Amino acid sequence: MNKYFKIKLFHLSSLTRKTILLHPENFPQMDLCEIIASPLSLGVVALSVATIGIYIKHLSSSNTHSGHSLPPGPPSDFLIGNLRQFPKHHVSAGFTEWAKKYGDIVHAQIPGMRVIVVNSYALAQELLTKRPSTTAGRKNGFMFQEIMGLSWTLTDLAPGPKHAEIRKMLRRAIGPQRVGHHDTTIEKCAARAMLRLQTVKGNPTKDILKEVGRLVTTVAYGEEMWRTMGDDLANWNLEEMHYVNEAFFNFWPVDVLNFMRFIPSWTPGAYFKKMGKRANWLSNQIRHTPFLKAQKLHTSGHLGPSIATDLLEEFGATENTQDALAILYLAGSDTTASAISTFCHALYLFPEVAQKSPVAVHRGNVEGSLSLESIPATR
Repeated sequence: MNKYFKIKLFHLSSLTRKTILLHPENFPQMDLCEIIASPLSLGVVALSVATIGIYIKHLSSSNTHSGHSLPPGPPSDFLIGNLRQFPKHHVSAGFTEWAKKYGDIVHAQIPGMRVIVVNSYALAQELLTKRPSTTAGRKNGFMFQEIMGLSWTLTDLAPGPKHAEIRKMLRRAIGPQRVGHHDTTIEKCAARAMLRLQTVKGNPTKDILKEVGRLVTTVAYGEEMWRTMGDDLANWNLEEMHYVNEAFFNFWPVDVLNFMRFIPSWTPGAYFKKMGKRANWLSNQIRHTPFLKAQKLHTSGHLGPSIATDLLEEFGATENTQDALAILYLAGSDTTASAISTFCHALYLFPEVAQKSPVAVHRGNVEGSLSLESIPATR
């Protein structure tokens, strides 16, 4: 008989496996019947059997959808699906490797959520833009939607009246016919950002996030909103996006076993409860606080030119107006900052292209023919 017992523990938050060696001398003598009869042991056994049973049922029902077979993808592991293979860093590079092996549409299974990866721009346009009613359904998991309180975001809304009206509001706000109304604000904020970045040494990510936060806040809610609570909004958004990324790239047992939401936050391994509570608070702050202030500023006539002013005057102070503005800020800040950071990184990797771009910009400004196509770094 081995001198040590091996006990494998799985953290509830991220399914991280740890092996602990325990010496039998540290425990009182118990025979097998006593161990089996232990209430704690019986509870663990019952939970394990229930978990495996529910997962197998969920897995069997996930192999097909509406009578259609799923796209090819990496082979999955028992219980955890493709959690090991799912890229956690450099996601785009990982998905590109999958495309080489499995094609432009790849299927992966994470416990509680099915993932379809589209690796072709043409296919993405066809499936997501031209046929949104058949592909707009989302299932980001119980952790994301309920525990973190993000069921109101556009990526989680099922097709229906609310989804349709929010999309309509966003088209009115930043569609091709309206986006030009914000050029003056964008150019002003961009000029300020360029001056700030010239003084930065090292990683510019935080400065980019701050300046983009200022830009999106000003466009969405007006200059007065940025002056009074811009820093708070930027900090809330930055922290919330950190939790969103953590939630998406980890396995949460509560996605499969929804009753785990009743576990107290002080329970060992229940990090998801603490994280969810904080993320839920941030979600409420981003969703409600700036909108309430925007209403007061609009009533007093101090809100100023902004998307909030346009939506309040056209659609009124409704929940959908509130959510459209919050979605615009939450998603707009993160994606815009990521795009600018990636662009700066590309300029660093290709200095010969970076050196040509200022000359092209200056020539375009002088000749009045500036466009993205005329700048080498954007081709």
